[in-house]
Amino acid sequence: VVVSYRCGVAGSRATFHVVVYNEREKITVYEIWRVTVLTMDVCDVTGLLGQDSKCSISVRSLAPGPPAACRACSSSARELSVEVDGSVQIGRDLVSVPLRFSPAAEGWKDHVVNFVSDRKIVSQWLISARARLPAVTKRYEIRVRYAEASFKKIIYINPSSVDRTYKLVSSMPSLLTFRMSSTMVVPARGRQYISMKFTPGDRPLGAGEAETSRSEVYVFIN
Repeated sequence: VVVSYRCGVAGSRATFHVVVYNEREKITVYEIWRVTVLTMDVCDVTGLLGQDSKCSISVRSLAPGPPAACRACSSSARELSVEVDGSVQIGRDLVSVPLRFSPAAEGWKDHVVNFVSDRKIVSQWLISARARLPAVTKRYEIRVRYAEASFKKIIYINPSSVDRTYKLVSSMPSLLTFRMSSTMVVPARGRQYISMKFTPGDRPLGAGEAETSRSEVYVFIN
C-alpha cells in the first residue's frame, strides 16, 4: 500500500487515519490505520567505504525563546557521529554542527540525528548517506579451512618519500582481523607485512552443508 502525503515545514507533525474495507463498495471495515507524519530536515552525504567523511548541518530551533543547551543523538553512532564535545546551544539563529560519516557497508542508509533539551526534541534531521567502494589497488585469492583460524601475510610498500603511519580497517571484522595491531608504521620507500587472522565460521560443518564458500573482504589502508 502506497500512501502519498504532502509534508509541511520541518518540525511539523500531522496525524491522519486510513480506513481499509473488505469490499470495493466500502461496506465492512477491515482495518483502521493511524498514520503520524513527522517532517524533518534532510541532508545528503556521500563517502567511501573504509574512510571517514566530514560534513556539517545548519541547525536552529523552530520554537521561540532563548537558546537551549541540546544533546545530539545519532541513531547509528558507529557510522554517523556528531563531532561536538558536550552540548550545543541551539536557538533561532543557525548553528553549524559538524558530522563524521564512517560507513560500514556499501549502499544507501538513512540516519536520524536528534537534538534534545529537557527530554524534548528541539530539532530533528534525516541524514541520507551513500557509501561507495574506493578503487581497488590489489587483489588476493586466499584459501582457508572452515571453522579453523588461519593466519596470512601480505606485503605493503610505502610509495612516499617520508615515513607513514597507516590505519588498517577490515570490511568484515567477523571474518578478517589484524593479528598484531590495526596501525602500522612504514618507513619511506620501505615495506611492511600486514598480518591477518581469518576466522571462517565458529562451528564444524553439519551434514549436507557446503564444504566451500566464497567471501569478498576489503582491507582499507588509510
